[in-house]
Amino acid sequence: HHLSPPGALAAPPADQPGVQSDAAGARALLTRAGYPGGAGYPPIQLAVAQGERDRQLAAAIQQMWSTTLGIAVHVEEYPEPAFRDILKNTTPLPRAPHVWLLHRCADFPDTHDFLESTFHVGTSPNSARRVATTFEELLDRAAATSDLGTRRGLYVEAEQTLAVTEAAYAPLVHQVSYLVVKPWLTRDTLPFGGLHIRDWTINMRAKLEDRGSSRIEIVRVTTCAGSPGRANGDPVRVESPGGVACRDSCTNLLTC
Repeated sequence: HHLSPPGALAAPPADQPGVQSDAAGARALLTRAGYPGGAGYPPIQLAVAQGERDRQLAAAIQQMWSTTLGIAVHVEEYPEPAFRDILKNTTPLPRAPHVWLLHRCADFPDTHDFLESTFHVGTSPNSARRVATTFEELLDRAAATSDLGTRRGLYVEAEQTLAVTEAAYAPLVHQVSYLVVKPWLTRDTLPFGGLHIRDWTINMRAKLEDRGSSRIEIVRVTTCAGSPGRANGDPVRVESPGGVACRDSCTNLLTC
């Protein structure tokens, strides 16, 4: 797994192995530390924000760590404001969770954003209370070059440093969304980011045929004089691109 998702600028290729799991190696480390099969290991506190998605992920972690490592995981759910508060690096250590689930969406579609704004000691909230290491050096070098190949290699090394050398995080899952588009709509499909509706095109004739109708009601998005949501004046007749008579009224709603 990689922290940065496929589609982000300078992200590692989707088919390139990232951080690998090693259950046998984890069990060997537990035995070396004096906890064979997890026996005697103190329970781990896992903090999550309230919500069904995190609840399901936490239940899966509980089951996997118990089955694979013999370690008990206690899940604590927090309302979103309290969850953010407890992750602050000013929270007294006795109150701070051992591990927590954190979701990251990009502020801009670049691998640098996923790594820097979450973990960089100098520019992130630093919830993990890290001290600066080669990870920060790698990110700073990547930010200083525009060569995508060089940046990609530095980010791969930075992820390995953070996840394997420091064990500061474990990548779990990239969320996937599905998009169904009518054949009469031509639009962009970006991996993430805003909607560029101004660049979309609609084949109105195909749309009407798809609906089995020769008529369509069009209401413009306009705020008229008078009360919001009320038409101002009598509706007028206009012609659609397909030559179909439509009814157009002035309102602040959009339907079609």
